[in-house]
Amino acid sequence: MIFNTFSKNLAFILLVLSSLNAYTQNLEPLKFHHIQDGMSQSSSTVLLEDKYGFIWVGTRNGLNKYDGKDFEIFTNSSDGKTGLSHEYIVELYEDDENLLIGTNQGLNVFNRSLNIVAPFPFKNEGLQIKDHSFQSVKRINGSLWLGTESSGVYKYDENTGNLKHLPVNNNLDIANPRINRIIKIAQLDDNRVLIISSYNIIVTNNDLEILNEVQEIENIISTIVLDDNTLLLGTNNGSLIRLKVSLTSEIEKEKKPVSPGFGIRSLAKNLNNDFWIGTENNGLYIYSNELEFKRHLEYNVSKPNSISGNSIWSLLCTRNGVMWVAPYKSGLNFYDPEYFKFKHINTDPFNSKSLSNKLVNCFIEDPKGNL
Repeated sequence: MIFNTFSKNLAFILLVLSSLNAYTQNLEPLKFHHIQDGMSQSSSTVLLEDKYGFIWVGTRNGLNKYDGKDFEIFTNSSDGKTGLSHEYIVELYEDDENLLIGTNQGLNVFNRSLNIVAPFPFKNEGLQIKDHSFQSVKRINGSLWLGTESSGVYKYDENTGNLKHLPVNNNLDIANPRINRIIKIAQLDDNRVLIISSYNIIVTNNDLEILNEVQEIENIISTIVLDDNTLLLGTNNGSLIRLKVSLTSEIEKEKKPVSPGFGIRSLAKNLNNDFWIGTENNGLYIYSNELEFKRHLEYNVSKPNSISGNSIWSLLCTRNGVMWVAPYKSGLNFYDPEYFKFKHINTDPFNSKSLSNKLVNCFIEDPKGNL
């Protein structure tokens, strides 16, 4: 009886896997265009599209601005006045005024009128944190909220230079935890802020007073904001967590294994509301808005239009629907739904239905839609 039950369960699992495999094989393959040259370094750490349509690419060795054809590179400062304070870029944030660049040592700002990058002009108390590693940046109600690698969150008043500080909770009930860095700062409403660290989910008021806090045993390494009170988190264990915060600051988590044993390094949502999930050494997954599996894409040396690597450090969906993928040490890839839609029709002496000549002088469409 036990054997029969096991056999039925095994048969059901094999049927489901077979159906998924058949489903993915019938999907039209996604073809990626590769950009290998022109950047300051081949490993992108963070991607951003600014309000003018430029693609900004942060790397481990400088900042790159891409206009669709060429890269402009910004490197470290030689005089401490212009240039990056550090070349390892970990955060890019654009508000109504500026593009802010978080690095492993200091915050920087891009001056659009002068087209230069310079260290952020901290003053007064703010000078205490000018050399911190800034992992997350958010402007809320006129103040800069700055998440650091190991020192928690600072709220900086640009007018007065005053600081408020919320240290990260390192009293964790976890074996061998990693650095508890700030992953994301998001505004819930006019009075509440959500802070995501590697192991903590915190709701505060505008004065950095904690309203609620829960611990996550899996190391959170990536996030995207879905709406005002919902985020998607990726963990180092390969799980997705859909996080919701209620109006009373209650925290609800729904966890789903996606890539067990392979961390989820990056997350993005395309214009079809599908989630693109970049992993460490396990390629790219695509899930529906309901968190149902759709595709698993991996580097394939025999397919020149596959993704160019299996460790996906950063993802970006632009306003026109182009998906940018940044595999580790493999440049940039992009998937444009419109890019590969042209089908080439040529002459073929062995095909009577091919073109009779490569020189085409004109087109006409008949009433039936034929060319």
